[in-house]
Amino acid sequence: MPTDPVEGEIRWPLTDDNTGLAKFSRVLSSFSKLSDIYSAFWCFQMLAGLLMILVMIDSMDFQKRLGAVYETIWRVRYDVVLFAVVYNVLFDPASMIFHVTLGPFYGKAGSLADSFYYTNHERCVRYSGN
Repeated sequence: MPTDPVEGEIRWPLTDDNTGLAKFSRVLSSFSKLSDIYSAFWCFQMLAGLLMILVMIDSMDFQKRLGAVYETIWRVRYDVVLFAVVYNVLFDPASMIFHVTLGPFYGKAGSLADSFYYTNHERCVRYSGN
């Protein structure tokens, strides 16, 4: 680990034979691997949360008062999945185009996640009547 720079020293000096750039490339590669692990972790967290919700809904079947809720959710599950697929097929490409075309110029489309959030937020707020 590099020590704190002394006055006049460069913390990470680059040598003339590009070994500094090679080290920097390895650091970026490790960041990329770490980002992949982080994404996989949150993907598994979301799947675990979804499974917990499904277990909770399944446990409602044993509650006599909540039986109607459970039956209603069970009957519309295919419609909800179909709606999610159609929604994503229709609107995700629009968010991607918004990011690619206006991303460098418009701050709310600077990253792909920001453009998804902004377009979905605008769509929900603008068309909800609020």
